[in-house]
Amino acid sequence: MLDKALVAVDGRRDHILLEFMAQSKRFTERANYALLVLINRRWPELLAASWKMGFGKMGVDCEDALNFAFLKAYWAAGQFTQKIRGLTADERDEAIRAWLFKITKRQMLDEVRRQRIRTIPLASLPPAPGLATRSCSCGQEFASGSFGLRLAAWA
Repeated sequence: MLDKALVAVDGRRDHILLEFMAQSKRFTERANYALLVLINRRWPELLAASWKMGFGKMGVDCEDALNFAFLKAYWAAGQFTQKIRGLTADERDEAIRAWLFKITKRQMLDEVRRQRIRTIPLASLPPAPGLATRSCSCGQEFASGSFGLRLAAWA
């Protein structure tokens, strides 16, 4: 059961929610609840913006990336709260909204970069002496780990 202090978090402004996340010890009930309220409040517009920017068409799982973006915001709440101290309440809320959009966009771009893996046709590689191409998993691990390559035979 939630205590009265947590229920009072619901009606708070974004900058107060961010302060709850920043001041509380990590993963306390109050900080987690403040994060959930912020997610419920900002999720629809951030998800819509991600789709409008075309990240969904690029193969990005926008919902997963948005989860990571909120997690990054949770961990950086203390630093950002310090940056917006001198602003009025409305300016703080707008700064937080812009900051969440920025984190979301960067997370989406990171997901796009992770998906950019060059594919090389197996026929273009020289044969390895004494090894069958399909039986050697170490070649696949080496190519993908060292050079960011995905061989067409294993794709």
